[in-house]
Amino acid sequence: MESYWKSPYVYIRDIKYGWIPADIIKKHFRDDDNVNDRKITEVSVRPLKPSNWDESTHFEECEAYPFGQIPLVRVDVTHPANAKLPVQNVDDRGDVVHAADLANLGFTHEAAVLYSLKERHYLQLPYSRLNGILVAMNPFQWIDDLYTPEKLRQYFDSIIRRNNNDLGAEERKDTINDNFVVGTENEAAIEPHIFEISCLAYKGLVFTGKDQSILVSGESGSGKTESVKILMKNLASFSSSNRSDRASENITSKIVQSSFILEAFGNAQTTRSENSSRFSKFVQLQFNAVESDASGETIFPEIISSNSQAYVLEKSRVLNNDRKERNFHIFYQLLAAYDQF
Repeated sequence: MESYWKSPYVYIRDIKYGWIPADIIKKHFRDDDNVNDRKITEVSVRPLKPSNWDESTHFEECEAYPFGQIPLVRVDVTHPANAKLPVQNVDDRGDVVHAADLANLGFTHEAAVLYSLKERHYLQLPYSRLNGILVAMNPFQWIDDLYTPEKLRQYFDSIIRRNNNDLGAEERKDTINDNFVVGTENEAAIEPHIFEISCLAYKGLVFTGKDQSILVSGESGSGKTESVKILMKNLASFSSSNRSDRASENITSKIVQSSFILEAFGNAQTTRSENSSRFSKFVQLQFNAVESDASGETIFPEIISSNSQAYVLEKSRVLNNDRKERNFHIFYQLLAAYDQF
């Protein structure tokens, strides 16, 4: 415990923000302990206001404290909730830091992870990485240049094409084995992005010849539906030179457009999202076999078909839903276009 209190940079619990960074100014000990074995009972901390936070906070329910005028806060560390105040990840100047890969944080407790995600969200960097897992924070706004074809090409060239060009024909052939690991040092140098996930899945398909899986999960309103659309569009757009542009675009368009049909019958407005998926789906994209041309260059596989299976549909919504929520989109669409039937 003594080594834990050597760092003056900690987080304290807060009703409004969850956790707030603070500096320990003074430690208070129990008077009846021996001088050499005294236990800390309270600490006086100075809360710090990050530049992108509001002007006030709540340390106690229904009581507001403006940042800049907050006196030192005494925290009872004998309470189980405060027994171990989480330590901040700070740089040489004592400033709290965030990381593109959460695994690179010195301390990976709840407070540090949430603070890092919050800071990146404020900087309009909605994606963070946790080794092979992508953490997406819904930005609730359109961010320019985040999903451009040029950005996708950057990830495709960095993750897939560069790896392919760096290997000889025999080496590329040898990579199709059970021990192949998807991931290179080059990937750690690029910003976390959903394009990274689609490129890694396609890369695994190309260099291992084995099926790939992407699991998209999260709470309502977190952006799962849009993420799946982006992934499907990316994977459908990867094409090689032996298919005409018109044929490739036709298949891609059909796959992307099919998602709107599923949304009409399975999505509804809720208190947290105007287009919340009220069902789960398993989407399968089929590609042709990986081939090589006469020079040994890999011909990237093309998507040839798609299959989608829906399950656990929230059927109860048809008969009953909350006052501030709506039924499935399809019913309102039919009413709005009744004269077309």
